[in-house]
Amino acid sequence: MHSPLDRISRSLSLLRPLCLLAMLVVLCALPSRAADVFVDCTGGTPGAFTTLQSAIDSLDFVGPHSINMIAGPCIENVLILDRQRITFQRQTTGFGVAVISPDPGANAVRVFDSTGIVFIEVGFDDSFNGLVVDRNSEVQALGCTISGNSNAGLIVRGNSTVFVSSALIQSNAGIGINVVAGGALSVDSDVLIANNGTGVNVVNGSNVRIFAPVSISNNNIGMTAGEASNIRLFGDPAGPTPVAVNGNTSIGVNTFGGHVTMFGPVQVRNNGAGGGSFHAGVRSDDNALVVVAGSGDVDISNNTGPGIEATNGGTLDLAGATIHNNTEDGVRLLGNSQIAVYPPNTNAIGNNGGHAILCDNTSNFFGDRTGLRDLLCQISQLKGRAARSWMGTGLQDEKPAPYIRSGKH
Repeated sequence: MHSPLDRISRSLSLLRPLCLLAMLVVLCALPSRAADVFVDCTGGTPGAFTTLQSAIDSLDFVGPHSINMIAGPCIENVLILDRQRITFQRQTTGFGVAVISPDPGANAVRVFDSTGIVFIEVGFDDSFNGLVVDRNSEVQALGCTISGNSNAGLIVRGNSTVFVSSALIQSNAGIGINVVAGGALSVDSDVLIANNGTGVNVVNGSNVRIFAPVSISNNNIGMTAGEASNIRLFGDPAGPTPVAVNGNTSIGVNTFGGHVTMFGPVQVRNNGAGGGSFHAGVRSDDNALVVVAGSGDVDISNNTGPGIEATNGGTLDLAGATIHNNTEDGVRLLGNSQIAVYPPNTNAIGNNGGHAILCDNTSNFFGDRTGLRDLLCQISQLKGRAARSWMGTGLQDEKPAPYIRSGKH
């Protein structure tokens, strides 16, 4: 038989786990504490962290937090893992602080499984990859410089999302921005992507939106959309301000098995001067689709080679394109490729080094040829009721909504 004290002790022992659980619930419900910390990688500021990594590691995982970068460069490899709501920003006026890997074969900054990460005027330079965003992360890079990396400046992959604005992405030996494995990228306003191997590369089921004003220039290839991937270019007709893809050595806009849409105004000029078998203003290869949705303001001109070339099942859907003064044919189609021109024709194609439109005997022109001269193609021309019916179906239905400027986040 138990004494009263035994019964009380046993009751308390049963209640103790419940009390601990209740305390944990209350603690988890408490809001995290925001922190505002300082980093001086030169060690010149008393009380400031001397590395970015030590500053990050001092914070809780939820935020919101601010890390103010006083001076640098920060020579370190930074890992942001499973974090939320951290803003990295410069402390003083002038140029921001750069992060550089001490090992040229390693990445400067990696972001995994993290959301609400914002870099403001931070540099990612002279490493293997400058900034890598992976595993469902969400990052903004505002006013950042990404340069001198031996592979890629910025990598977006693993279903991650990145927003870039007012940035300079230049002189990266491989790729300026590489979007792979389901990554998503938006580039908006005052971005220069220059002097890289490829300016923007989009492959493996990824997508990119680029909003004017953006310049993609002096790369080997301006941009590439690979298999199951898409790039959409949005000029600003109110300016008018174009997305400019100019002066790239080999190809301006390149797609193989992907999809590129251009909403004017867009410029694709002076590309291909380096020669080579595939030089062109625009390419659509391997069952790719290129859609031009302009009003005379998609300018594909002064390129070395054809203005547009489609091969191996490539498809072109042109409206409102101006294709002039290219050294070879204005448009060339080879190997079961097609061009579609919806009635009424709004394209102006002329004064090129070859024909306005040239097809081999396996390729076809489909649609309205009104106003088009020097067209050497098999022609499937629809008239009357068939033309009106066709305008409401097919590729035209797949075109995205018209230009809407996205605000800076």
